[in-house]
Amino acid sequence: MNNLPNFLLVGASKAGTSSIWHYLNEHPKIYLPRPKEPLYFIKDIYNNFNEKDPGYNEIKGIIVQSEKDYRKLFSNKESKLKGEATASYLYYYKEAIPNIKNLLGKDVKIIIVLRNPIAKIISHYKFYLGKGFEKNSFPKALSLEEDRIAKGFNPFFHYKNQGFYYEAVKAYIEAFTNVHICFNEELKSNPQKFLAEIFSFLGVKNYDIKSKNVVFNKSYVPRSVLAHKIYNFINVHFAFIRQLIPFVNWKKIKKHIRNINSNNSFKINPNEINELKNIYLDDVLKLKSLINKELPKSWEL
Repeated sequence: MNNLPNFLLVGASKAGTSSIWHYLNEHPKIYLPRPKEPLYFIKDIYNNFNEKDPGYNEIKGIIVQSEKDYRKLFSNKESKLKGEATASYLYYYKEAIPNIKNLLGKDVKIIIVLRNPIAKIISHYKFYLGKGFEKNSFPKALSLEEDRIAKGFNPFFHYKNQGFYYEAVKAYIEAFTNVHICFNEELKSNPQKFLAEIFSFLGVKNYDIKSKNVVFNKSYVPRSVLAHKIYNFINVHFAFIRQLIPFVNWKKIKKHIRNINSNNSFKINPNEINELKNIYLDDVLKLKSLINKELPKSWEL
């Protein structure tokens, strides 16, 4: 019995991988396990993050440490196409690629979803601000990046570095036989077409995904981080309440609470955006030439 995945969604993080994970799991012929990100092929990197990293405890709890446990994720799913989605495999491509090839071979199918690097940075920042892990202003957080990397903080603090895609994408294209590159912006504009192309790449029939217009794991800036944490604690640890009162639309309530607590006035200074455009221009041009595909309009730097 081959308890191994047939495909990997390798990133990029904050480019829609959580949503895609949910959509693919809706397909009757596709299976992706929990945790969404086993981190198995880069476990050595994640095992060595700084214990003072605010996200350390959350990360440590999801790392799959052994091949035996990794195979268990896919056991008893022989009738389905199996995959997993670890967004950091793209960023840590130098470590991930040889480990993937060693266990899964060069013919495993690779899906890479990319997002405008500046939009990705902002989403990263808002996501960690919302979790209470980031305490600094946007420019201050960017200025602290190299120091945090040197101290062994996890890649969600690598705001600018994660936006350079060219070398990572090139490495995957050269290492694997089947690589599908797509864009978060395409997912947003036409989710059914976006998913149909992935289904075709994976070799399964097209399927109408009911939740395709739902955005999962969306970044947002709360007015009160404390209120956000209290809600999340209740949501996780008192899930039985939802079962006791099944007729209540809990998704609607969650959305309403987020809307009330959302800081809609949060904005990034245009000068900071322009500085980032200059940083990424060369990498974006090389990426465009590499994949020989038009980039979404929002990528124009």
